[in-house]
Amino acid sequence: MKPSAQVLIVTPDIVGPVKNGGIGTACFHYARTLANAGVTVAILFTGEASTEAAAHWAAWYRNLGIEFLTMGDVPPLDKSTFGCTWYTERSLRIHNFLLDRAHRYVIFQDWHGNGFWTARAKRMGAFRPDTCIGVITHSPNEWQREGMEHHGDEPFERADMEWIERETIAAADIVVSPSQHMVDWLRQHGYALPQTVVRCPITFEDELVVALPGACDLDHIIFFGRLETRKGLHLLAAALLDMKSHGHPMPRRLSLLGKNALVEGQPTGVFLADLQRKLPEIEFFVENDFTYVEAVNYIKDAKGLVVLPSMLDNFPLTVVESITNRFFFIASAVGGIPEIIDPSLTFEPSQQGLAAKLVARHGIKWKDLRHPYDPAGARETWLAHVRGVLRRREPTPAQDARIEPAPAVARRAPPPVSVCVPFYRHDAFLGRMITAFLRAPEPEIQLVVVNDGTPDGETREFHRFAELLAPAGHVFHSQKNAGPGAARNEAVRLAAHEHILFFDADNVPFPHMAGRLLEALQTSGADSISAPFAAVPAMSAMPRASDVWFHYMPPGGSAVRSLVDNQLGDMTCMMHRKVFEGVGGFNLERRSWEDWEFFLRLVLKGYRHMVYSQPLLFYTFDPKGRNESARHYHNRLSLLKSLHGAPEERVIDMLSVFVRDHLNRINKQ
Repeated sequence: MKPSAQVLIVTPDIVGPVKNGGIGTACFHYARTLANAGVTVAILFTGEASTEAAAHWAAWYRNLGIEFLTMGDVPPLDKSTFGCTWYTERSLRIHNFLLDRAHRYVIFQDWHGNGFWTARAKRMGAFRPDTCIGVITHSPNEWQREGMEHHGDEPFERADMEWIERETIAAADIVVSPSQHMVDWLRQHGYALPQTVVRCPITFEDELVVALPGACDLDHIIFFGRLETRKGLHLLAAALLDMKSHGHPMPRRLSLLGKNALVEGQPTGVFLADLQRKLPEIEFFVENDFTYVEAVNYIKDAKGLVVLPSMLDNFPLTVVESITNRFFFIASAVGGIPEIIDPSLTFEPSQQGLAAKLVARHGIKWKDLRHPYDPAGARETWLAHVRGVLRRREPTPAQDARIEPAPAVARRAPPPVSVCVPFYRHDAFLGRMITAFLRAPEPEIQLVVVNDGTPDGETREFHRFAELLAPAGHVFHSQKNAGPGAARNEAVRLAAHEHILFFDADNVPFPHMAGRLLEALQTSGADSISAPFAAVPAMSAMPRASDVWFHYMPPGGSAVRSLVDNQLGDMTCMMHRKVFEGVGGFNLERRSWEDWEFFLRLVLKGYRHMVYSQPLLFYTFDPKGRNESARHYHNRLSLLKSLHGAPEERVIDMLSVFVRDHLNRINKQ
């Protein structure tokens, strides 16, 4: 195994390949602080980077004492993998990569949920126990949506990614937040946080400016940040128009330094062109492509007044940079900003509040400012946190009110499991399935096989195994054909044990499948754990790895995405009997996806469902099988009935995504 840095920072945004990204700049400073203090640190950049760019930035970071990796260093998945979105596939690749790297502390960012599979695997006991998993909460997608006041271009993808980010935060060992504001926001919005939540202000490793740079050109206004609604560009525009309408002296020049985006639903360029027509007395300068250094140097040379009118912000680097570079600046009193700047520089985030501050800008006493943010204190806090993690032999498992790990239970002999199997015309496959289960090392297994009306001439193996295994407590039961839902329900009724594992007769478990699902169920605090699969063609022989066509690795949610596309997993799943009973069993209707419906009802009822982090069975994929030839119209109608009896709040949340998607389609017409 290759020697690994003590700390790995995994981020979709980083200084160098990405210009002026807030998350990237924060990770850049956090990493430099560690490297400057002698902590070995690496960065894995998960965004796009060409081979040439990756080599250039690897050399650049090497000069800073930081190892720099990109997704080019992360192997692709070894098989075509279905059930993934681009962001969960990326997370899965990262997880597989990290299995062979012995970092003591892996720090993900909330945005895009890069840490989803790794944090989930750690929660289920399937990742390195000596590696601590942290998540820094900068700006989750749900928080950004509030600030942007926009539904987004892909509401279903956005809603699903919001769920991925929530689950990543919930499964982490540690959440790190630069501000108290973000911790409060997460709790107010129902995010499950781990027991360990620490506040570490963003560090700043550039040279500090210790004296004011002379007189300020207060008639040169500089907007410093992404040119979008959340950063308050529309607010600055409204304040300037308000000043003009009231006859106040207007600034001479307006510089806008940042990337284009959307402002109140309009492209930035369109918005600014209209503003220029309304304010012909102001000289406009727009620069979308400055690097961080170029933007800072421009502000230093201009000596203008930096205006930071964010509608929602966490711990904006533009504010930190304004403090440490001794810029003349004012900022809105939102999010984490009041935690870090002198209150005399803040204004209420409204047209009137900003206009009043601009009118009164000549009266600000710049020499008397006392900012709470202190780079030396931020550095000390961050280093103390990371060193504390590195000193631990084994990180404390994350836990909250809904997720209680049970290490004491996991150490005892595992409880017995009843494997519930519907059987219909699968006599050719039955022997290999039974053999694989009986060879498994643990836990103790009871097979419960329900013959759902298979014709008499196709039950030779069923009856042979019944004669052999029934004396040992295994159950082989026959009934009139009633469909797979009825057969699964009957199998649970006949099962002797409280832990239930659903399985299909034509599939084959990997040797440790039952044991790993049981361990995951006990250590994660989940109510059900589904098993991903490796698909193979129909064959009577025992499948091998070389027979695999593709993998199926769904993430296990969200509910709204799963109403359209099954993200909840295959029927192979372990749960406690009381969970099965709480859901109400399987749908008896033949024209239905009874397994998909069951999981959807389980999630809508508030049970916690997870999917294991690696395939655990060979799945017989038949292009002419029941699922592939299903009557989608009737099955879809049956699936929608899962919403009956669901909590009203859950239904409203799901409906809102469909409405946002519809509005988005209208806006594109």
